Amino acid sequence: MTNRVEYYLSLEYPCELNRDAEGGTYFAHHPDLPGCAAQGDSPGEAVANLNAARRLWIEARLEDGLSIPVRTR
Repeated sequence: MTNRVEYYLSLEYPCELNRDAEGGTYFAHHPDLPGCAAQGDSPGEAVANLNAARRLWIEARLEDGLSIPVRTR
């Protein structure tokens, strides 16, 4: 399964980054990966946390036998 996880991690998925209304927290998510989201105190932290969340999201989908969208440029 590790090779499959690495394969999906190598794909480029769009990332959306937003700041909360009060300007304190940043939220990042992959629109193509439902439920794959993270937050952080800075844009960089939010994206780094999203990268970690993406790995966990992919691993869980593979373990559950669920599909994972394949993104091509």
